Amino acid sequence: MNKFTYFVTPDSLSAWSRLPDISPKDIAASRQIKVLFSGDLNRNIFTNPFFAGQEKHYLRAQIARITHSTALLPKGIMKLVEDSPREIEENTPEEGELVYPTTEAMSKPEMWVHANLNILKNCRTAHLDPVQPEDAEDWNEDAEKAKIEAADPYAPRL
Repeated sequence: MNKFTYFVTPDSLSAWSRLPDISPKDIAASRQIKVLFSGDLNRNIFTNPFFAGQEKHYLRAQIARITHSTALLPKGIMKLVEDSPREIEENTPEEGELVYPTTEAMSKPEMWVHANLNILKNCRTAHLDPVQPEDAEDWNEDAEKAKIEAADPYAPRL
């Protein structure tokens, strides 16, 4: 979620400020609260449930959520990487050039696909590897990964 860096300013004559990188706890908290922006990046946010950051952290979390939900690509421009279904690459046909759809065809919603990975319930774009308990002897890492992914599935790419 910290792939891009964002800069903000309260008006066109002020200095630009870099927004901080966010953590999963910022995403989790931003999903639970609704706050109006004031323009003061250093303002503490007082809400219930508690938000542990300032307005700049909340703004950055909302930008990440919006970016990951709304970045679209025309269908067929990118394709899935064969080895990794969560990664995409540019679609380069073996025969000739890529045929782009008409403007009229692009007016249909099914001609658009999501470009970014979805943000999971764990507030990340990927699941963490499971940790083996110390007292477990017949622990199966693949089975644990399957349980985690079943509880919080990835959205299909493209």
